[in-house]
Amino acid sequence: MSPERSIPCLAVRAGEAASALGVSPDFFAAEIAPHVPCVRRGHVKLYAVRALEQWLQDNAEQLFEDRKAA
Repeated sequence: MSPERSIPCLAVRAGEAASALGVSPDFFAAEIAPHVPCVRRGHVKLYAVRALEQWLQDNAEQLFEDRKAA
């Protein structure tokens, strides 16, 4: 028997992306998905984990900048 190996997750479906970000699938579809690139194959949409991380970073910086300006 070979030891289990961990395979890094490179992309997730919309529901998994919503869960990873801590939001509902509806909120993800309306407020986040339009701003994150995805790969479409048939009915499947895949969101790169790196793209989701980049979206978080970009928006956190934007919020921080908005507070500094206020």
